[in-house]
Amino acid sequence: MTSPRTRIAEAIHQGNSFLLTAHVNPDGDALGSLAALMHLLKNLGKKAELIMPPPGAPHKFSWLDFGSQEERLRPEAVRCPASSVDAFFVLDCGNRDRVQKELQLSLDSCRILNIDHHPDNTRFGDLNWVDPGRSSVGEMIALLAVDLDIPLTGPLAEGVYLAMVSDTGFFSYSNTGPETLRLTARILESGFDLDSLNRRLQRQSSLNKIHLHGLAMSRASLYSGGKIGVIRADRAMFAQTRTTPEDFEDLINHIRGIKSVLVAVSLREEEDGVKFSLRSWGEVDVKSIAARFNGGGHINAAGGNIRAPLDQAEEQLVKAVKERIEEMNL
Repeated sequence: MTSPRTRIAEAIHQGNSFLLTAHVNPDGDALGSLAALMHLLKNLGKKAELIMPPPGAPHKFSWLDFGSQEERLRPEAVRCPASSVDAFFVLDCGNRDRVQKELQLSLDSCRILNIDHHPDNTRFGDLNWVDPGRSSVGEMIALLAVDLDIPLTGPLAEGVYLAMVSDTGFFSYSNTGPETLRLTARILESGFDLDSLNRRLQRQSSLNKIHLHGLAMSRASLYSGGKIGVIRADRAMFAQTRTTPEDFEDLINHIRGIKSVLVAVSLREEEDGVKFSLRSWGEVDVKSIAARFNGGGHINAAGGNIRAPLDQAEEQLVKAVKERIEEMNL
């Protein structure tokens, strides 16, 4: 039987015009994968148009190359008659509800090519390549490029690298597999300027952001004998330090690094509720915890949103994490 990966490659060969999108509130994997697939298709001489998921790419990823402005569409401009669009790629989406609502009708009239690595993917596409064993969707796009004899260079390589390092914590999470590192080596062998890109990725701090981090770190908490670590930021902290919720990202990894912590919890207060992230070590499945709050993700990295005051959201999450740890006798 032909594998989904092979059928995706065949669909690319057979088609001429494609649309691309990913989940709302796109992260490094979603954005890197979109950029990589855009350039893969362009290298093959295909027409590719991208619908950027809201709220768009954050400033820290402003260097990503998504093609020309003419190759980007607004959601209301999307049309999917079979005569003009061969397929609609949806990347890094566990279910179709994570695609912006303005595109839902278009999904009904398009041939959907669903590429994802979330284990709870609902297989909503007409053709589904879902591989939970892959570190990232970016890794899957790199494998497609290899299958299609497209070199892992330029903006394609930049997108793939961003996607892989975003979802593996710079190759430190348990989802970092041999293929992840082999593909990274292949990118480097193609002349990739790793130092230049890492500077773009990691030189993102402002003094205000450092002040926010210091304030949040000074208020971090431990629960359950140090097994649960919590870091949080309310809207007053963002106002005090003149920062945004985007500046709070990645702090969870500092809490995860505390010697006793099995699960790290990050909460940030936003206008419509609290966005939370969960990170764990080893066998603690935080995806199942996030699912209790209609969130999702992976075994060791998950998240979601809670429509509740910050204190209440923290209480609910700590209780859920504590119950999970006790169930596992950890």
